[in-house]
Amino acid sequence: MGKKVAIRAVRILDRLTDLCILLVCVVVLSMCAYALYDNFMIYNNAVDNSVLTYRPVKNKTLVEAGVINDDQVAWLTIDDTTIDFPVMQADNNSKYLNMDPYGNYSLSGSIFVDYRCAGDFSNMFTLLYGHHMQNGAMFGALDNYKDATFFYAHRTGTLTVKDKIYDIMPYAVVPTDVTAYCIFYPSDEDIEELVQYIDDNALYKVDPIEGANIVGLSTCADATSGDRLVVFCNIVEREEQESESEGI
Repeated sequence: MGKKVAIRAVRILDRLTDLCILLVCVVVLSMCAYALYDNFMIYNNAVDNSVLTYRPVKNKTLVEAGVINDDQVAWLTIDDTTIDFPVMQADNNSKYLNMDPYGNYSLSGSIFVDYRCAGDFSNMFTLLYGHHMQNGAMFGALDNYKDATFFYAHRTGTLTVKDKIYDIMPYAVVPTDVTAYCIFYPSDEDIEELVQYIDDNALYKVDPIEGANIVGLSTCADATSGDRLVVFCNIVEREEQESESEGI
């Protein structure tokens, strides 16, 4: 009788063990499925092509093309890259870290201008931020500029603001970190220090356009440190825009 009880107890224990293993497997699979879904949603938000309906057509300012909301100050396009996004600005640098241009929560966030800079890009230096996403999404595409061949072959783009259109031309690639005060605390008063910092630390660089304002495109170098990659660009207002507007 005692032997039968022992055998039954062993069988029950085996079944409980099998059940526990099954439950663990279900939990692990569920976590993996959620992680895959979460990564998919992050990437999907980062490559949300619905914003392209607001992309200004050739020679149209944002005033003419319309904006997504009042926080949109520009549209940025770097030719032959995945960088083709609305540019937002709030009264702080936190709002668009995890918010898409429509105002929805999104881990991929938005491209946005530092709140200390003028939204019309009239400062001598304007800083833009964007998350470093995989597959070249958002400002993940800036990684390509660490390659010399890519840098020298991709130096054109368009920056469309409320009432002006600029040619934007990358001219320097600078690996840096958040302690670089002249970059991450943008101020026209520090422009000489910034220019010197770029000269001293550029991975690749061509001569900047004399007298042209500077725009920095900044993204994280990795997810665990304060390292950053900044691509510095010159912007020059398109002269033909003024004459075309007069002819309308």
